Amino acid sequence: MVDILDAVSIPIRDELNFTGTTRARATVDLRAKVTGYLEEIRFQDGQQVSKGDVLFVIERDPFERELEARQAELKRAQAGLNLAEANQRRTEKLRAENATTQQQLDVVIAEKATSEANVAAALAAVRQAELNLDYTQIVAPMDGRIGRHLVDLGNLIQAGTVSLAVIEAYTPIDVYYYVSESDVLRLMTMVRDGLLPSADEVAPKLYMGLFTDNDYPYEGTLNFRETGVDPGTGTILRRAEFANKDGSLIPGLFVRLKAPLGEKRPRVLIEDVAIMTDQGGDSVFVVQRRRKADRKTGNLIEPPEFEYFASRRPVKLGLGFKNLRIVDSGLEAGEWVITAGIQKARDGSPVNFVRESVQSAADARAKSLEEDTGKATPAPLPEPIPAPAAAPAEKTSAAPAGAASTTSDPATPAAKGEAETAPVSDGAPQAEEVPSPARQGASPDAGSPAAAKSGSTQQN
Repeated sequence: MVDILDAVSIPIRDELNFTGTTRARATVDLRAKVTGYLEEIRFQDGQQVSKGDVLFVIERDPFERELEARQAELKRAQAGLNLAEANQRRTEKLRAENATTQQQLDVVIAEKATSEANVAAALAAVRQAELNLDYTQIVAPMDGRIGRHLVDLGNLIQAGTVSLAVIEAYTPIDVYYYVSESDVLRLMTMVRDGLLPSADEVAPKLYMGLFTDNDYPYEGTLNFRETGVDPGTGTILRRAEFANKDGSLIPGLFVRLKAPLGEKRPRVLIEDVAIMTDQGGDSVFVVQRRRKADRKTGNLIEPPEFEYFASRRPVKLGLGFKNLRIVDSGLEAGEWVITAGIQKARDGSPVNFVRESVQSAADARAKSLEEDTGKATPAPLPEPIPAPAAAPAEKTSAAPAGAASTTSDPATPAAKGEAETAPVSDGAPQAEEVPSPARQGASPDAGSPAAAKSGSTQQN
C-alpha cells in the first residue's frame, strides 16, 4: 500500500537561499595621537554620535605651554632674520663702494640664509605644537554609534597604543554571505540562457529576514562579489547592502537571505519525500497504467482489465520551493509519483493506494499552495480502475448448473477505502501499456465496460 501525489505545475520564480552575518559598514577604533592624562569624556556609552563631535579630552595645559615656547622660538628666529637682512643691505652698499671685501659679503649672505632656515624651522615647530594641542580633543570621524569607553578619567594615555572606544556605522548595514560553487554555476547558466540579467548590468535584489521573522521583510541589493571561488571551501564571498534606516539591525546578527532569480515561469514540482537518491543519481517512482495479464498463462485478459504499477524514472532536480522540489527534467505535470511506501515499491511492480489518504494529502498540498496557485482545489485523483465487463449472455446454450462465474459484476463498486488495484503474478508478460489519463489526457471512459467491450470486438 502506497500514497501517491501528482506532479504539479506552478508559475514560480527560482530563488537561492543563504545564511549570512550582518556587519557594520565602517568601524573605527579611537586612539589618542598624543600622550597625556585623560581629562574629559564627553559622551554617554552607547549613544549615537555625529562626525566632529568631541568625545575625549586629554589634559591641554602642557601642550599650550609647548605652543607658547615654540611661538617664542619663532619670534627669536624672525628677529635674527631681520638682523641678517639689515646686515646684507649694508654690506652690499659697502661692496658697491669697494669699502669691503667680497668674502665679507658672502658671509653676510650666508647668515641671512641661515636665519631664514631658522624661521622656517621655528614656524614648523609652532604648527606641530598647534596640531598636538588640537589632538588633545579626540573627535568622532563619522556618524555612528559609539560603544563604552575603555579608559577611565585620570589615566595616562600613550599615543597610538590604547583603544579608547569603538564607533560603528551600520546605517546602511552590510550582510556578508557565501555562495557555493554549484549555485555560482547555476547563476552563470541562467545569465548565459538569458533568464537572468548580468550582475554588472543590474544589481541583484536580495531579501533578508531574522530568525524570528516568518518572512523576508528587508530588501537590499548586491554591492560586492569576489572574483574567484575559494578552492579550499568551494564558495565565493558576496556582500549585500540593506538600508536599515531605523537602526533596528545591528552588527553580528545571523540572518537568512533569499535571492529571486529571473521572472516567474511554469515549473514542475513534486514532494521532497518522493525523491530517491543513490549512486545513480536522483529518481522517482512514477505510477502508470497497464493491461492486466492472466496469472497462469501470462496472456492479456479479455475483456481488458487495467492496473497501476510503479516505474522508476531518473530526474534532474532544481531548487526547493516550500516543501516541494522543482524538477528540471524527467517528469511532466500531471504524472503521479509515490510519496509513501517507496521502500516497498519495485520497478514494474503493481501498486495499491487508498483514496482517502491520497485525497487528504492532496487537500493539504492545495491549501499550502493556495497563495501561489490562486486556488484551493486539490489535484484530481487518478481514475479508479473499472471492474471488468461482464461477458455477453449466450443465446444458444445456458451455463451448466452450479458453474462458477468467471466475471465480476461491473455494477458492483469497490468498497470505500479498499485498494484500487490487485496484484498480478510475478514475471507475467505485459504486452500492452496504457498511459494514465493525467499524462495523456485520455477520456474518462478509458477502461470502462463500454470501452472494454469495444476493444474486445476489434480483436475478434
